[in-house]
Amino acid sequence: MGVSKSRLFVRRLRKLEKAFSVDYVQKIDVVLWCGEKGGLFGHAHYKVSAIGEATEAIPCTVEEEMEIMKNQYEVDNHRFFGRSDVSLADYLLGYCYLGPESLTAERASIIQQLRGEASGA
Repeated sequence: MGVSKSRLFVRRLRKLEKAFSVDYVQKIDVVLWCGEKGGLFGHAHYKVSAIGEATEAIPCTVEEEMEIMKNQYEVDNHRFFGRSDVSLADYLLGYCYLGPESLTAERASIIQQLRGEASGA
């Protein structure tokens, strides 16, 4: 590409950026499942910039994880892989393998607590 063509390309690119208000510094927060790098059930935050640079995985907090899993439980219509209705505790038990091994005891504790609440204890 010649010099004049590259200048024209850069000018057009800047016009497009201005038209779409692209800010290369702004980062978008994306929550993804990433297994061992994630929180309780494996979800983590990634900050992604407009030019595609991503930060390291930042594990979700327990509250965020529970909110994500409760929302997914509702989306799945209280079913685990299409089977009959299951409780939230049983639903979470089916996804216990998704998070880091270091949080296994904490996951088990939360599931046990949910089972206790369901039985009225």
